[in-house]
Amino acid sequence: RAFNNWFPASGLGTLLFEDLWPNVGDYDLNDLVVDYRFNTVTDALAEVVEIKYTFIIRAVGATRKNGFAFQLDDLDVSRITRVTGAKPNAIPGVALNANGTETGQEKTNIIVVGDVKSGFSLPSAAAFVNVNLNDPVLTKDTINLVVTFKENGALPPGGAIKYTELTPSKFNPYMIIEQERGKEVHLAGREPSDKMNTSYFGQGQDDSSENDNKYFVTANNLPWALNIYSSLPNLVESTDFTQGFVHFSSWAQSGGTQFADWYLDIAGYRNNSLLINR
Repeated sequence: RAFNNWFPASGLGTLLFEDLWPNVGDYDLNDLVVDYRFNTVTDALAEVVEIKYTFIIRAVGATRKNGFAFQLDDLDVSRITRVTGAKPNAIPGVALNANGTETGQEKTNIIVVGDVKSGFSLPSAAAFVNVNLNDPVLTKDTINLVVTFKENGALPPGGAIKYTELTPSKFNPYMIIEQERGKEVHLAGREPSDKMNTSYFGQGQDDSSENDNKYFVTANNLPWALNIYSSLPNLVESTDFTQGFVHFSSWAQSGGTQFADWYLDIAGYRNNSLLINR
């Protein structure tokens, strides 16, 4: 171990998901809110030794039982020695390779947690976590997950991997909706895993097109998942995300050319009465 490569460079990033995909639904993007940071540890040869992930499940505004996972794009499972700290419980049909990655996948897929509510003590399966202002504040659920590549200098079967092959851009997080393995929702433009049931594309308000490499956006370019490289407040339950973050819609519909700073805490950018920052 010679170098730490943190992402984000400082502080936490935030992932937000809407589980009513392929329908827009209430579009509150709070059905799963995860703060995260990871450290890609490299050696003197600039080869990856391990990646240490911290995922903090902060809010769950969903009655459904959802899972959370990520894909490392373009990375074959043979390049990994082992995965530790994951909780892939409860998703029917999920099986793991000996190294802890999911079977039946050409690219590396890791199920972080099969039920995102499993780390909370809740009165019922339908109860929400930290999305209503008058509800008790629940302690966040922290998951520490380690993906090991080199171990004591020994390489996995697929050989060494350079950091330049595994930059943060390869991190492709997604929600598994209602524990239906083929029903994934990813960030806009990101490819699904091999387990995706592509018959969902084009249903409801989804405007995905595999031929055009267009995924998980509406016709107006609104996504069902977001990755912000800083910690972002989540919306109060059943509140449209575009009402809480005033310029978000303009940013999305312009393809990112307008209000690229929509998420910042700038006067006139947020409706703070609709946001929960815990």
